Amino acid sequence: MTLNFQKNILRYLFQYKTSHWEVLSDELFDLVPDKAIFGILKSYILKYKNLPEKENFIQYITDLNQLTDEAINLLKNQLEECLEPVSDIVMIEEKLLIEVKKKLFTKVLTEGLKMASEGVTVEDIETIHKKISGITSMRDQELDPGFYALKNLNRPMKQSGTVYPTYLRGLNALTAVGGFHPPQTIIWLGGPKTFKTGFLIKFAVEYMKDGLDVFYADFENGKEAIHQRVKQCLLECKVGELKLFDSELNQIKDKLLDLTGSGDIFIQKYNKRLDHFAHIDKDIDRLMNEGFNPKFLVADYVDIMGPPERGMDKRIGIQANYAAGDTMMNKYNMFMFTVSKIKASAFGKDNYTPEDVAEDVEKVYNSHASFSIVRRPEDIDEGLAKISAMVQRQGASFSGEVLIDLDPDSFKIIEL
Repeated sequence: MTLNFQKNILRYLFQYKTSHWEVLSDELFDLVPDKAIFGILKSYILKYKNLPEKENFIQYITDLNQLTDEAINLLKNQLEECLEPVSDIVMIEEKLLIEVKKKLFTKVLTEGLKMASEGVTVEDIETIHKKISGITSMRDQELDPGFYALKNLNRPMKQSGTVYPTYLRGLNALTAVGGFHPPQTIIWLGGPKTFKTGFLIKFAVEYMKDGLDVFYADFENGKEAIHQRVKQCLLECKVGELKLFDSELNQIKDKLLDLTGSGDIFIQKYNKRLDHFAHIDKDIDRLMNEGFNPKFLVADYVDIMGPPERGMDKRIGIQANYAAGDTMMNKYNMFMFTVSKIKASAFGKDNYTPEDVAEDVEKVYNSHASFSIVRRPEDIDEGLAKISAMVQRQGASFSGEVLIDLDPDSFKIIEL
């Protein structure tokens, strides 16, 4: 391979995900600087499971104690070249795949020679055959084969994965499948005193009771505040009464932990206007390695996350975060609830429409469903709230409602 083509391979590896980092090696490159920056990139990706942002990678290089200042500056200059745009990536992907196949084939041959020296069995032959067949048919990204509409007209309709009903039967009835499921993103819209975060916590607690592990990503309140409200929710009591119910809390805890398949809620605080889904992704990956497998994500809330890229326009940043959330739901087979505000002009209305949504209305159309939590001044006086479906991809929009008896002080959210 020419040196310029090797440089294009480096550019590709810095900018596109590949499935074969464990197999790729610096033997792809002839120049020592290219070998060096490749090695550092590989160690970064194997550690953090993600492509690096420029500033993060520079910091990663700087933190490598064994490098001299001269070497660090050389690698920084290399990085600038590696982040230049690269086109015609199909040829690069093909070349990388050939190199991967060569390495895997060499490994299989080595295993075969070892087997031969020890005495080959029929099982050994079948094992080697399967491995070689897998190598010859492999590709970098698994593609959906698709199917023909007419030829497969009698094909049974594929149902969504497991559906998770909420504790509100009326709400389940508003959806197409009787609840929510991965990889959905659901937005809850409301104005002031709507108890939006309270609803999120209630859903998290009820799903936990149903046996789901829940990841609560908080960008506004703080871990202690969310944890306190979880306790209130479990006890349905006021803040000042919490200290009176220590024994009751322990009884609830013991009861839930004794249940087969009991879930839990992991609460993590993030920095408003700074952190985003990449930070959540990292924490979920760590937790899954520790045996905690969240199925339900609460993001409180997406609109106040930082932009995925520095300098992004606020509106574009919100759209990008919703897209990143959708990608993460697919990656981990999860579903997500978040909240959003309505415009001040919509306060007091009986129902909300997409035109009442604050910030960027596109998030409503990019989510799988958006529900309104309506509390007019008279509703607040009477301790009521109303849930209605604003927009759904599946299920009727602007149809049906659920009346709620709501006492925020005692954390009671009961369907009437």
